[in-house]
Amino acid sequence: MEETLKKMVNRYYITCLLLLLNSCTPSEEQLLELKKSWNKTSEILETKLKSSYLYESSNIKKLNPENKFSVDIFLNEKSIYNSIDTKTLIKDITNLYHSITDTLKGSEYKQICNAQIQFWIKYSNGMKIIYTYHSITNDGIDEYATITKVIKKDIYRNELRNNFSVIFDIPHLYKMQNKKQIIKKYGKPTNQFIATKAQRNLGALNTIEFFKDSTGIQIDYAESLIMKVITIKSIWLYDNRRWLNKKDYLKISNLKFINDYNIRVQTDNKDNSVLLGIEIKPISEYDKSIKAEQNNVYTDTYGLSNNQYNTIMELINEGYLQINPELNRAEIDLSLWNNLTYTEKENTSSALATYCGTKKSSGLYWVNIYDLYSGKKLAKYSQSWGFKVY
Repeated sequence: MEETLKKMVNRYYITCLLLLLNSCTPSEEQLLELKKSWNKTSEILETKLKSSYLYESSNIKKLNPENKFSVDIFLNEKSIYNSIDTKTLIKDITNLYHSITDTLKGSEYKQICNAQIQFWIKYSNGMKIIYTYHSITNDGIDEYATITKVIKKDIYRNELRNNFSVIFDIPHLYKMQNKKQIIKKYGKPTNQFIATKAQRNLGALNTIEFFKDSTGIQIDYAESLIMKVITIKSIWLYDNRRWLNKKDYLKISNLKFINDYNIRVQTDNKDNSVLLGIEIKPISEYDKSIKAEQNNVYTDTYGLSNNQYNTIMELINEGYLQINPELNRAEIDLSLWNNLTYTEKENTSSALATYCGTKKSSGLYWVNIYDLYSGKKLAKYSQSWGFKVY
């Protein structure tokens, strides 16, 4: 009796399992119905989208009905400045989608009914998600106000970057060693501070400040009382627009050999991603010797060759690359990434995967690579699954 009962229970579980498998895997007839239904749905959605001046493109026609639906709709830059029309379009599309899919009954339509729609804004510096819609709940996550504020800031920064007209040659400035020469080159100082004897005894330096356009330099210097010779101690490079990043400053400072200088950055107290300026000092011969000694000491390169490790560290220091080994995530400057060949991209990705896996001691070597500014996924690399570019 007990054995018969066990057999019945086992048959019940096997039957349930088969039903579950059959419900997850649509038959050929179901797939055919699914494709027909999706083609009809996508045509209605595309017709509605194409009638809007905000629409850019979508992957609606490229979706594979066998997979869970994740629809991406891209709006153009005009949607940044037309919030009412943008939100109306999003509402119309999501309501239309929900009304269409709500009429679809049966397991073959499960993928369409359980979908996610992401609305993106494409602009000159990349693209960002502004709204995510989940069809099961007929609800969405609205990030329009937050994201467009960031985008407007990005666009404004890019417009200002194009107006650079001052390139300060910092190495040449250090060689001038004469206040008259500096004033002749940069004009009359905007501000000037001359330390008294008492202030000099306390270690205070003279300061001279120049502004051209919106970019300025502040020079701290000591002056010999006998020879009237200037020795420049440090140069502070800054901008009254308060938005530059490290790459911009290094471009303005015209430093070709960064390793010959100590560079200290100062960030905004409210936003650490915004630099207020950088201080540039030449590395003394003593510091160079100390640095050379340190370079001879063994350094853990986390599974990489010295050349690979040094290249990665240099890109990080110059602001072109960020790595979070705990998340197996790397973010790289898009212009740098686009200048790499496919093989170079693969080799770089392999090195980043090795660095992440060794750094976190997981024994698993993989990495996802994103655009440093837009957050768009660029590629992924896994020792097991290989390399893929998006």
